[in-house]
Amino acid sequence: MKIVPVEEFGKDHWSLLGYIETCCVDGRDGGGEVDHDRMRTNENRNPGLGLHRGRRTGSGWKGEYSTRLKSFPWGSKDEKEKARHRVAGHDDWDCLEDLDKAGLARLISYVNGFVQITDAGLAMAAELRAHKARGGWFSNFEPGKKLSAEEPA
Repeated sequence: MKIVPVEEFGKDHWSLLGYIETCCVDGRDGGGEVDHDRMRTNENRNPGLGLHRGRRTGSGWKGEYSTRLKSFPWGSKDEKEKARHRVAGHDDWDCLEDLDKAGLARLISYVNGFVQITDAGLAMAAELRAHKARGGWFSNFEPGKKLSAEEPA
């Protein structure tokens, strides 16, 4: 599976980082636990993870669930155009691996969903929270860039 670099992170990566921060803040012993039922899980790629906690059997994965990149054309009605800006089959577990490779979070256990956020991840999450507090969206977050009052959210 393609490793997505931070420069291409879009809504799915950034919202997952925000969720991981919340899990770690609410967790204990320096980490947190993601709820498998809240994770976009491609059961074809990650068998068993989507069946956690009594979820139905079989894959309900559809191509449009694939991870959206920073370049995703939100206003487009052209499904082929949208598909070009997704990573086919890439789910939240893959996004978590990307966050790990970028040094923002650590996946400790797939089975239990244990995660840790790194110091770099905490700094990025703080930037993300400030962006959201100023009216920004996960989809238009750019690390290091402040949302100005004149810029539309």
